[in-house]
Amino acid sequence: GWWKRAADFKLFGANIHFGSISIIPVLFLITIILTVIFILVEKHCQKDPLVDLKLFKPRNFSVGTFTAAVLSFAMMGSFFLLPLFLQVVMGFAPIKTGEILLPFALTIMLIAPLSGRMADKIGGKYLIVAGMAIMALGGYYIGHFRVDTQISDLILPFIVMGVGMGLAMPPLNNITLLETPEDEIGGASGVLSTARQIGSVMGIAILGAFLQTTLAAQVRLDFNKINTLPPLTKTAILASVNNQQSLSDPTAFQADLTTILSKTMPAPKSYLPAEQVAKMTAAQKTAYDQQLTQVQLFYAKQMQLITTPIEQAVKKGFVDSINKTFRLAALIALFGALVSFLFRGQMVSEPAKQTVVADIDPINKPLK
Repeated sequence: GWWKRAADFKLFGANIHFGSISIIPVLFLITIILTVIFILVEKHCQKDPLVDLKLFKPRNFSVGTFTAAVLSFAMMGSFFLLPLFLQVVMGFAPIKTGEILLPFALTIMLIAPLSGRMADKIGGKYLIVAGMAIMALGGYYIGHFRVDTQISDLILPFIVMGVGMGLAMPPLNNITLLETPEDEIGGASGVLSTARQIGSVMGIAILGAFLQTTLAAQVRLDFNKINTLPPLTKTAILASVNNQQSLSDPTAFQADLTTILSKTMPAPKSYLPAEQVAKMTAAQKTAYDQQLTQVQLFYAKQMQLITTPIEQAVKKGFVDSINKTFRLAALIALFGALVSFLFRGQMVSEPAKQTVVADIDPINKPLK
């Protein structure tokens, strides 16, 4: 439903639609219009504007604000995707998932202070470029999960991505605010923080939506390759995949699958009416129960032959779709690395700051 309407959009109980067009492009259009209005209002606000547009005149602030949004987009999107893979595909509990992600977090904690010290000596521009590029490499590296991926396979890609984030984050604030006047630092920091939050929200929303639509398409593709499913069962499952709000919820999908199989697969039944069974002797009843048990065991094996490829198709579809989503996040991080080349890389030393203060000080003005 990104472009063509799949269902009505509900707002406070009312159905809203624009013909066959989805609500998504309409909302983006409204966003653009409101953004233009916001800029015009702020531009003509003479006293205490919410966002002083003069902040964006220095190149570093404009580039840094955009880069911060891109970094948060890729970072929070990754934080959102990794637990899904570890819990849904690999089947780990939340606590175990946190333990597996420790190398990721510890790497950021170790690299970030080192990055801050290096930025003081060599400037932050190329640290940000390198960090975003390494982050993109880590995302691409992670985007090669398999159904049989082991914990040991995850450590190195987690460390690579952690190194990238640790390098990029510390110098970003400093270099973004480098050319900002001291009396505007508070407002500039607020704008930068807002850009990070917008990037985080957009990363989770867009990458999550991309994962969802890719997952449904991938599962449909894998289901069509299963030849052991009866046509009626396959049709019902594909309809469930199309209507399922979240294939990433295994409990909900398993409940749907159980219902579909119970309706579309013939279940074993007693060969005799209940009245006739009640009239059986003990020996006849024992023989009948044994025969019925064998039928039920055979039915269970047949069901297992059907459900196993279905479960494998769901897992494979999830792995393939999450890999594609990570590669998209890697491309976005790489785009952020390219944008970071626009930074002015010079650092302002303490003596330079003192000189600037002396130049504008009225007492020292005759010394010029």
